[in-house]
Amino acid sequence: MKKFILHTITIASITSAMSYGTEKRHLISEKITSKKIKTRTKMYLVLDQQLYTAGGITFTYPSCMFTNPPTVQVLIEPNPLNQNSNFLVEVITNSTTETVVMVYEAHYTGESIVVTEADSGSVLVSLNAQENEL
Repeated sequence: MKKFILHTITIASITSAMSYGTEKRHLISEKITSKKIKTRTKMYLVLDQQLYTAGGITFTYPSCMFTNPPTVQVLIEPNPLNQNSNFLVEVITNSTTETVVMVYEAHYTGESIVVTEADSGSVLVSLNAQENEL
């Protein structure tokens, strides 16, 4: 006997302006419907970006948004003056209320590589934080 399942995902977007850039918070609601069962699951998703500041940058979340530390994905985009540089990114801490990110630059000097912290404004850091489960 075949069972048909209706699978609907709704995304509500909330955007707020911050002094350092923009932050977008999304509430994703998943509804699974079968003949006898209806299930609704909520999941939060945060998309944010900031110019890097020496010493590290902190992405903060409302305290009620995540029940466990979110899964984070970090993307770095060098500014046009640093297109030929190699950057490394490290997530220092990740909790239900904040994620701290450090960015490093690799310098090639002859046969060795020297890694130092990236300068302020050298890269744009984008963060995607979401619940571990949907």
